[in-house]
Amino acid sequence: MAKCDKCENEATVQETTIRNGVRVERKLCESCAASAGLQAQSPGQVNVAELLKSTGLGQVPGLVVAISGPTSARGSVCARCKLTFADFRSTGQLGCPECYTTFEAQLVPMLERAHEGSSLHVGKSPKPAKRSAMEEVARAKAAMDSAERMQQLRRQLDEAVKAEAYELAARIRDQLRALGG
Repeated sequence: MAKCDKCENEATVQETTIRNGVRVERKLCESCAASAGLQAQSPGQVNVAELLKSTGLGQVPGLVVAISGPTSARGSVCARCKLTFADFRSTGQLGCPECYTTFEAQLVPMLERAHEGSSLHVGKSPKPAKRSAMEEVARAKAAMDSAERMQQLRRQLDEAVKAEAYELAARIRDQLRALGG
C-alpha cells in the first residue's frame, strides 16, 4: 500500500509527468489529487485531453471529420457505451475499447500530432542482448590468436634486424602495425 506524498492516507492516484527530460511521479490520495486538480482514473484509463494539453496541442479547433455509424445531435456515438465524441472532448476520457474504433477518424489526427506525425507509438529500444558463452569463447580465442601472431612477428622482426635484413624488417613492422602492435 503506497502512501500519499502530501499526507499519510492511502495513495489512489499516480501522476507521472516528464519535465526537462526527467520523469517525475507523484502518488496522491483522492482528496489531495482533487485539490491538485487531478481526476482519479481507473487503471488503464488515459485522460487524452490532459495528454494533448501536456503536448501543447490542447483542443483541436476546426476538426471536422465525417464518419459512419450512429450519431446524435452532439456528434458520433459509441454503440457500446453511448459516449459521444463531444463527451470525449469535454472529459478527455474514452468510455470503452470500442470507442477507439468509433472515433478512430477523429483520434488518429490528434495522435499523429502528439506523436509528431506518426499514429504509431514508438517506445524505447531494447538493450542489446548479452553475448552468449560461445561468442565469448570465440572472441577470447581470436584475441589469443592475435596475441600469439604478434609475438611471432616481433621475434621475426628481431631476427631480421639482427640479420640486417631491413626490407624484411620493414614489412614485418608494417604487419605488426596493422595488427595494432
